[in-house]
Amino acid sequence: MINAFELQNGRLQQIQIEAKADLERTTPTWVDFDDPSDEERLWAKELFDLTLPDEDDFGDIEASARCFEDATGALQIRSDFLIDKTGESRNVPVAFVLKHNVLFSLHEEDLPVFRLLRLRARHQPGYIENCRDV
Repeated sequence: MINAFELQNGRLQQIQIEAKADLERTTPTWVDFDDPSDEERLWAKELFDLTLPDEDDFGDIEASARCFEDATGALQIRSDFLIDKTGESRNVPVAFVLKHNVLFSLHEEDLPVFRLLRLRARHQPGYIENCRDV
């Protein structure tokens, strides 16, 4: 699933993405890939010249693999987020890529902290001013 967000009047607005054409029409600040399909990964490559990292690479804990600039000049960051569902606590790895003033995030499941951020950014003008604020 792809969730794309644009800044409109100081608020983060979600843009419904159901097809590649929907993503083409956006000027995103943040594009969140939640367990993307192979087709959605291809859209990222074609529209943003972005190869999304493989989930298999998320587990590397070496410092050099957690934050680096790739060959295209994009900043790549890997981080873990703690999630607690029905009494089971575990880490969910997330990859972030900052490229062309757009933040791209990639994870295998929805995270409560992401939902909270989206809620605040929709209701509080100026909470987010650019992709780095996300």
